[in-house]
Amino acid sequence: MKPKKSRSLSVRKVKLVEDVCCKVASQDIPRIGQKPAKSLGRWYDSSLKDTKRGSEAFEQASVGLQAIDNCGLPGKNKMWCLQFMLIPKLFWPLLVYEISTSTEESKEAPPPKKKQVH
Repeated sequence: MKPKKSRSLSVRKVKLVEDVCCKVASQDIPRIGQKPAKSLGRWYDSSLKDTKRGSEAFEQASVGLQAIDNCGLPGKNKMWCLQFMLIPKLFWPLLVYEISTSTEESKEAPPPKKKQVH
């Protein structure tokens, strides 16, 4: 067992406990709050929730679309980049994490219009 590649997570009464430290061969095992762990393509951090991953996927989509739009390629090449590069890259987080539909729908909704005062 390699302590540097391991992570510890202590839970008491349904709450995360940060003060417990595990050791192997007199070396501390990093807590999941200090260093998030990745297993089978999924990140685990101290929050133990997927809400942050939904906003990361949205950010990744907007950065990717911006990069494709600004690349200077003709339209059909931009579509190829979208279809074969960006969309497959975005499918993985949507498959691995439980991202609620309300999170997705809130990102799709147009921004509210400001009322004009006369």
